[in-house]
Amino acid sequence: MQLKFDDIPVSDHLEETVRSSMEAVRKERRKARRKHLLIGCASTAAAFAAAAVFCVANPSLAAKLPLIGGIFSDLEDDFIYPGDYSDRAQVLTPQETTEEVSEAESTEAAQPADAYTATDQGVTITASEIYCDGLSVYLSLDVYTETPLGYHYDSAGNQTPATVYLSGSSYFDGALNPGGSIGNTDFHTEQLDENHVKGMLKIDLPAPSFDGGSVHQLDISMKAFGADYDNPDGTPVSVYENPAETALWIRGDWDLSLPCTIDTSGLQAFEGLNPEDTEGNITDVYISSYQVIVQHVPVPDEWGNPMSGICAFDQDGNPLKHGSNSSPFGYDFFTLDGKQPSEIRFYVISDWVRAHKIKTEAEAAAEALGSCTIQPAWN
Repeated sequence: MQLKFDDIPVSDHLEETVRSSMEAVRKERRKARRKHLLIGCASTAAAFAAAAVFCVANPSLAAKLPLIGGIFSDLEDDFIYPGDYSDRAQVLTPQETTEEVSEAESTEAAQPADAYTATDQGVTITASEIYCDGLSVYLSLDVYTETPLGYHYDSAGNQTPATVYLSGSSYFDGALNPGGSIGNTDFHTEQLDENHVKGMLKIDLPAPSFDGGSVHQLDISMKAFGADYDNPDGTPVSVYENPAETALWIRGDWDLSLPCTIDTSGLQAFEGLNPEDTEGNITDVYISSYQVIVQHVPVPDEWGNPMSGICAFDQDGNPLKHGSNSSPFGYDFFTLDGKQPSEIRFYVISDWVRAHKIKTEAEAAAEALGSCTIQPAWN
């Protein structure tokens, strides 16, 4: 069964609920970002020496140069869906910087120098690496902005990275991807300085794809770049005219077309688990090396809005962590955090918020409207 987002009925009360939920999520994301200290960017000794010479001769130009490759390796361990993306990623290398490559390096894509870069309104966005596990596309981005970004400040007055936002849509093989709205994805960033950030972005596919080996196309159309940061005294910078009163919000057009090859090596599907589509029961489960996606028939609240959610536990009763893309619309995402559980037990809970708060399997079993157990087969 395909993951279909457009077929879910929506009541008149949903807009208010979503608006308040987005504001709550924004506040939580800000708190979480403040916990992370600024981390420097690593490189090899030879590359560092060459970069140092260039930066001394051309300091202003060097600051604007995008990072090509290496972003996954810096961010993948702290990403909400952690994993070894750097070992599997396709490096998006511009043609003018691509030298003769070996067969082992043949996954790199040779394109014109500006093929993976878009500039507008003083903001330059460059795609660096890409990987697809059959359920989502993981993309590393380098962002340079002429408008300086501020920082957050922790309780000791230390600088921590600004919270960065992207807003837009995505298309997979030419079709609009309703589940891949850029504003609804997780953008994990590291701030290099006031003008430069790098990050990892997860974009969910419209449906699971087992078409391994074929080259697909991901088109991204971004319409806004924003950021939240603080005054030096730690109080948030807030601009009333901006969406959600963000500190910075720049509207523009940044379009990228990216080649994408699907890796199906860890992809597993458990479909048709609820053939009668009974409310509160799980219908499909999809697993990759990095995540678990669970689909169930949602149970509506008193206004008719889908509000049920799922919690999951491994063979030892340890809870699986919810991913940032989970929603009360019948789709829940879990991160595997590098683990390969031999068994996963799912429980449908009437309240989506409550499903995120349950910590023990005994609680889940006592409150469950429905349940399901699967046994993944790992290579």
